[in-house]
Amino acid sequence: MIRQYLRRSGARPLASTLLLTGLLTSGFATSGQVGVVGETGYQQNCSACHMANGEGIPGAFPPLAESGFVAGDTREVLRVIAYGRAGMPAFGSELSQELLADIVIYIREHFNAIPTHLTAEDVQAVKVSSTARMARED
Repeated sequence: MIRQYLRRSGARPLASTLLLTGLLTSGFATSGQVGVVGETGYQQNCSACHMANGEGIPGAFPPLAESGFVAGDTREVLRVIAYGRAGMPAFGSELSQELLADIVIYIREHFNAIPTHLTAEDVQAVKVSSTARMARED
């Protein structure tokens, strides 16, 4: 795709190199890598219950595809994945913060078409605020 654009636009070699470098450092060219990691994490940790297609099992495991909850507040989705809920195991201490972010990005974008940007720092912030909130509720 990038090569085709550069050929059509008649960009010179130096300009082409600068453009490509900018795209690579912006994350544009590597965004697919996050999707692969998130999909793999989802398949390994979530698909047994929520199914490979995110449709869940009626009456047992809720769907993640076309889900108002998953498409809603990202922090709540992270909180449920990190701490579990209603029979769902907690993954917050089992999976890295980077993988948790990648899985949430995957389920929001792949199953719900919601563009999402999360980092390990975002996951950490949710975990810290959730821990404080749960301590107040005890």
